[in-house]
Amino acid sequence: MEKFFKSNEYVNFKGKIFLIIDRATFSAATEFAKFCKETGFATLVGRNTLGHGSLTSYMRLPNSGLIVRFEAGTILNRDGGSFFIEGVKPDIELDVPDTNAGYPEVRAEILKQKTVELIKSLGKEK
Repeated sequence: MEKFFKSNEYVNFKGKIFLIIDRATFSAATEFAKFCKETGFATLVGRNTLGHGSLTSYMRLPNSGLIVRFEAGTILNRDGGSFFIEGVKPDIELDVPDTNAGYPEVRAEILKQKTVELIKSLGKEK
């Protein structure tokens, strides 16, 4: 039997949430980024995600019994672009050099620093 408990503490968070994304964002993280973008839950910062969203199907070949996996379709973003190819586009695109493509931790650090700078600049505009 499952039990669900309500929190006794009210969270009165009124700030903005920023989600950093780039080509290293894929699978469930891309799905979460898509949710954030479509609902306005968070502002996406960075570069397009890797892409995801094909409709995978399987079929058994009648003579050999071999099971074949194939892409049966694709999912479209709200702007009509292919979620499978383009991924999720950030709300605020950051210019991050591809020279660090082989070093994800370096690219992640650059994205983090640029996002912090962006957030600080947004705070100064008020």
